[in-house]
Amino acid sequence: MKYINLKKEEQLLENKNSITKLYLKRKIKNNNIIVISNLLKETKVFFDNINGISLDLNQRKAIITEEQNKLIVAGAGSGKTLTIVAYIKYLIEIKKVNPEMILCISFTNETINNLKDKIKYNIDIYTFHKLALTILNKENNIIDENYLDFIINEILYFLNDKTYESKLIKRFINLKQSNNVINYQHIQKKDKNYLKVIDLIYKIYISEKRSQLLIDFADMINLATKEQKHKFYDYIIIDEFQDTSLNRLNLIKSLLQKNTHLIVVGDDFQSIYRFNGCDLNIFLNLPKLIRYTKIFKITNTYRNAQELTEIAGKFIMQNKNQIKKQLIANKHLNKPIKICYYYNQKTILEKIINLINSSQILILGRNNFDIDKYLNSNFIYKPDKLVYLRNQDINIKYLTIHRSKGLESNNVIVLNVNNDIYGLPNKLKDENILKYVTKKERFPYAEERRLFYVALTRTKNNVYLLVNKSKPSIFIKELIKKFKKKIEIHQFS
Repeated sequence: MKYINLKKEEQLLENKNSITKLYLKRKIKNNNIIVISNLLKETKVFFDNINGISLDLNQRKAIITEEQNKLIVAGAGSGKTLTIVAYIKYLIEIKKVNPEMILCISFTNETINNLKDKIKYNIDIYTFHKLALTILNKENNIIDENYLDFIINEILYFLNDKTYESKLIKRFINLKQSNNVINYQHIQKKDKNYLKVIDLIYKIYISEKRSQLLIDFADMINLATKEQKHKFYDYIIIDEFQDTSLNRLNLIKSLLQKNTHLIVVGDDFQSIYRFNGCDLNIFLNLPKLIRYTKIFKITNTYRNAQELTEIAGKFIMQNKNQIKKQLIANKHLNKPIKICYYYNQKTILEKIINLINSSQILILGRNNFDIDKYLNSNFIYKPDKLVYLRNQDINIKYLTIHRSKGLESNNVIVLNVNNDIYGLPNKLKDENILKYVTKKERFPYAEERRLFYVALTRTKNNVYLLVNKSKPSIFIKELIKKFKKKIEIHQFS
């Protein structure tokens, strides 16, 4: 028996009557159940030991099911990297795929190096930008990242008009390039002058790049997409796909041949880079954007307690424009979410560290500067590291929530969960002008909600939320309203 790709067969069934169609679909599904069952038995020993770890049933099914394209939705702490590593080993060792025909893409050099350490096979593993440069296959001089700032500031200096903001214009241009925006839709009269200034700056920037034979990061992706002669792959595997932009999607589509298999892995609950041009709708609508794509879900979490998983899951799913999933954990802890009310900002952090009494603590802030507000003379802060002078044996790290994605710690402290413009949620609104280059999410604080979800799910044990008693965040109010009996509340002076 052979696995039958139902997504492909559905097109062939279109001309059948409804009764025949239903019968054939059931027949195909029953056939596939038997095939998958046999494959699970045949590969049991193999998947029982992937770098010393045994894969769960969801992970195994996502790997062995012979769909042409797959969207693997992997929850927080569910073993996403392990699944990717196992997939590649399975292709090479069981399916006998030539390693040269496998491409793996991730988003940072750090995650690339992590994958290389675990895979041990000579396959192509690139960031999107390294892939683009490889496709272009020629020396390209990369423009200095500050050059656009220089042009913006020069033009604004000559205009001598404080209406225009340099950071906003730079973000507008970066989003314009990431989302391949050529024409603006429904321009409002009040925005015309601003758009004219931005377009002038953009034209000068383009002209300067061309005259000096320079390219920027967006150019790498867009030029590589148009390149006709380059290597093609049988399998393309992409990590952290929830953070994909439109120009990256177009690059991937340009690599797809008739028989190419596309496997993307990610978690829509953890999509937190919209400000960089990432579009969550690509992840959510991939089966519509790339045909023959089937969704798989990996729902066992090996990091969080079940009690935390349930609260965090219900919190994040308040926004229905996401892929519904419920994570399952074997670990249980009584009230792992601790809300810590305080009045004295300079003493609360020290009190919580002493309360936790753990050798490893991760402190998270919405902003880089959040930590400054909580330090007293008993702390020395170095980049990423916090030294507690009264107990220097504790390994304490401080990161922004954005930088913590993918990491975990025994216990986590989240700072500044306050009703403040720079709190969590951050209340800085997107400037109105950005609507021409990016889509606005309708659900209130949608991305900030996902950011808070990331913060909650970094812990192996407990997460401590530091809240100014006089101005609690709306997220804190929501947690208490919906889950008061399942959350521990502390009061500090």
